[in-house]
Amino acid sequence: MLQRKAYELHSHAVRLCLSQKYAEALQKISSAIDADPLAATYHVFRGILHRRTRNFPAAVDDFTVALGKSGLDETSQVARDAHRHLSLTYNELAVDCFLNRYYHEAVLLLNKAIGQEKKDAGMYTNRGDCFYCLGDVEFAMADYRQALELVGGDWSLRGRLAIVNCHLGADEYTKQHYAKSLSYYDEAIAVQPAIAQVYARRARVHFMLKDLESCESDTLAALSLDRHEETATSLANRIFPNMAPQDILDTVGGKAATMQVVGAINRCREQGKVGQGQLKSPDPVDRIIATMPALTLSETRKELLDSGGANSS
Repeated sequence: MLQRKAYELHSHAVRLCLSQKYAEALQKISSAIDADPLAATYHVFRGILHRRTRNFPAAVDDFTVALGKSGLDETSQVARDAHRHLSLTYNELAVDCFLNRYYHEAVLLLNKAIGQEKKDAGMYTNRGDCFYCLGDVEFAMADYRQALELVGGDWSLRGRLAIVNCHLGADEYTKQHYAKSLSYYDEAIAVQPAIAQVYARRARVHFMLKDLESCESDTLAALSLDRHEETATSLANRIFPNMAPQDILDTVGGKAATMQVVGAINRCREQGKVGQGQLKSPDPVDRIIATMPALTLSETRKELLDSGGANSS
């Protein structure tokens, strides 16, 4: 009899939730838990409601209780739902910390989130963004690589990896470690061949190494993606004095460089590395670095806030 009453109260709570009457829904589902305290699934639903009302500590408590009541069967649907929503709750708490620049705290929360859900690329991306803001670029790179393994051809992730490599390449260039700088730029271009600024920076390294042929090739590649790229135009003025960027690109070497870049992008497309219709050069590198973390995490936050309570995937 009590189980029947609990079921009816749960059904009523679901209807109230769909009407966005969360306070009333919480009252009903709490009554359902009182009537049938062994039903783990009711704790999962109440935890979801707590997430909707941004009562994250209460949500964590309910999901943890649900895991305890689901017993030893970690493969049950209730256990999977509880793990998933507990992970999302930690992730959303991390988003709030990130937006308030509490990066260390965000990393700790994301460690917990990933501990519950090890195959969510977005959480590795978020943690990588936090590491990047903390200046731990090696850890950021490791998380971006892990995320990329999970999702394959994600354009923004490949951009992130390119930017981290570009960051490391710039550091080594400043130290005059040109060979090491070159290796980072090589990896950046291999992972994301459509950023003009990376070609331009690699061209500058080639210039310092007195490899003028490679310097010219990278300068032309950068111009083919962005005729106004500052470093590339500066180098082009030395290599091709008194020639406009379009005139340079119309030369045999310019056309060959353009074809080479197009070929690299097409190969990435065939391998699933970039998306269709995304072949133009992105924003300048420094601008991507400045905006990269906030964009990802705010999008994740919106996704979480918009997610339905019945969606546990």
